[in-house]
Amino acid sequence: MTPVRDTCLLTKSPVLWLNKTFLETALRTGYSAPTLNITKYDVKPAVGKGDNYTSDLYRVKVHTASGNVFHLIIKRELNGDDTLAELIRKSTAFLRETHMYSSTAVKLNSILQGALPGS
Repeated sequence: MTPVRDTCLLTKSPVLWLNKTFLETALRTGYSAPTLNITKYDVKPAVGKGDNYTSDLYRVKVHTASGNVFHLIIKRELNGDDTLAELIRKSTAFLRETHMYSSTAVKLNSILQGALPGS
């Protein structure tokens, strides 16, 4: 599969890292599934221009050989040379936002599932 071109509106550089190998490694590790194989994937910007300031967000849909479909949001720190990207790299905003997604949002989802199962 060819590398995915960066379609995020905040940057114009190629996203050579967001490819089948990266996705398989992440999913195999995260789900303890060493034989997971991706058959198809699609990458799109997760938000519109100006809707996200500390990172680039990608919406990824992954299909596996076993028939599973994963819907992912992949977050990457801004990597441009402009003033905003430099300011974000010097602050803790990216780390705090990442912690919120990986910790706080997971806990909120658990609470919501307990209150409204299946929603």
